[in-house]
Amino acid sequence: MFYNFFKISKYKNFEIDICSLQHVNSYFYFSFEWSRKQDHAGYHSYISIGRFKFELNIHDIRHWDRVLNRWETLPEEEKSEKEDEWEVGI
Repeated sequence: MFYNFFKISKYKNFEIDICSLQHVNSYFYFSFEWSRKQDHAGYHSYISIGRFKFELNIHDIRHWDRVLNRWETLPEEEKSEKEDEWEVGI
């Protein structure tokens, strides 16, 4: 089994996962997906051949706020925004 991820920008990760499956449902399977405006949006691919699985993902690390129709703010960003407001108020 091999898994690793790399940060390629402030909000994007490149992820690779290769492993052997215990149960085989099909001899060959693949899927490719490109998503927007949802949790961990981005490119996702999955290929399995026999007992071997290969996954490659380039996705956003943030979650999508469906009510506000925007990315949720990460905790460290909220802290930074509050500090900026405090500096402006002085």
